[in-house]
Amino acid sequence: MPPLINNQWEKFCLAYFSGKTKQDAAIEAGYPAKSAGAAASRLLRIVKISDRLRELQEKTASARVMEVTERKERLSEIARAKLPDYLTGSEPIINKDSPNAGAIEGYKVQTRFTQNGEPITTREIKLHSAIQAIAELNKMEGAYAPAQLDLTSGGKPLVPPVIQVVSPAAKALTEEIIKGKGTE
Repeated sequence: MPPLINNQWEKFCLAYFSGKTKQDAAIEAGYPAKSAGAAASRLLRIVKISDRLRELQEKTASARVMEVTERKERLSEIARAKLPDYLTGSEPIINKDSPNAGAIEGYKVQTRFTQNGEPITTREIKLHSAIQAIAELNKMEGAYAPAQLDLTSGGKPLVPPVIQVVSPAAKALTEEIIKGKGTE
């Protein structure tokens, strides 16, 4: 969509999109300060303006920023990875075609030598935590119950009250222990 034909609408869109309040954007676009708030509310209900704002948002979305679907795919790749995916026999095979390659956190090769001068090479593959990836996916999906907050105490989490039930026999035993009789 090209810039809006109505120059005042286009100025409003650009100002509002740049982070100004709707009222300040209307003033910058040339609307009177007295009625800028009402004008801005009216402008935001116009389909061409909302389409233009959506287009500006899409244009600024960088290809380097992961969309929700891509983030979920990456976390799923980490959660599904298994160490045997990267082994052929005892040798690790890691390349761009490896299954779930995004799950690899690190790969290290070390060579040390025996007293006879024979090389011993060890390879270490470290995978990202599947459990953390699953937890992040659960958060993204809203799978966890929301925490209940006590708004009367500054928003601290609610703690269920502790109810103590003491039977008469337990009370009598406690009193005997306190008096020094104890149980033997």
